[in-house]
Amino acid sequence: MNAPMLQAAALDVSLGGKLVVDGVDCTVPVGALSALVGPNGAGKSTLLRALAGVVPVRRGTVLWDGRDLLRLPRRERARIAALAEQESGTDTPLTVRDVVSLGTMPHRPLLGFGGSEDDADVARALHSAGVPELADRLFSELSGGQRQRVQLARALAQKPRLLLLDEPTNHLDPHAQLTTLHLMRRLAGEGMAVIAALHDLTHAAAHCDHVIVLAAGAVVAAGDPRSVLTAELIRAVYGVEAHVLEHPATGRPLIALSLSTEAEPARGSSQQSYFGSSA
Repeated sequence: MNAPMLQAAALDVSLGGKLVVDGVDCTVPVGALSALVGPNGAGKSTLLRALAGVVPVRRGTVLWDGRDLLRLPRRERARIAALAEQESGTDTPLTVRDVVSLGTMPHRPLLGFGGSEDDADVARALHSAGVPELADRLFSELSGGQRQRVQLARALAQKPRLLLLDEPTNHLDPHAQLTTLHLMRRLAGEGMAVIAALHDLTHAAAHCDHVIVLAAGAVVAAGDPRSVLTAELIRAVYGVEAHVLEHPATGRPLIALSLSTEAEPARGSSQQSYFGSSA
């Protein structure tokens, strides 16, 4: 029996009349940590929201283990997929524990309240995200980095099989970044499918099993980070020069970037023709 996986095909998403995600195909198996990379405005956040069913798709399908994820009832979909977004806020005076407890709602009986099992799930999620000491703090009083980790804890409390993370290392100091990346790898190793939008290309190359490169809403390359994140691709997509080095301790790729006076990021359909098929 094949392992379950996420499969998106010919996915289009429009926001405000503008096509933001354009014919995206991608596949992420359980047990893999996949990075979603691309310039600002490439459509990374919108694609994650579409995969989670938060924004409607204009065309295309999102399958989980062969089932149409977007047609499932909301509670059932929430038992499969959890999204931790980059920006979050509330005017309601919720504690961190309250926020993380929201993640347990798909598993509660309708009109039911949390019990000891939910409390244990919340405690585990807070510990995994490295923020148990924040449990009684007001969410509105936290720093950006603390909020980011609390949102990760909320998603973990949801006990998903598919974890979608929008810039999970944003606002974090180096230690917290590495701790979060190691957590993502551990979750994938335990049988979860994890997709993370990342800006840091070295993080994508050094920690992920698979990378999907988006530009102007379209996938321009996908595959193993070593073969995809080349100097040529980075120059075409980001308009910068890249030197792909080797980490002296791990042997994984390190990517050093510098400005180029000649290279400009490719745009639109020219990217797809330049890189060819992204399958």
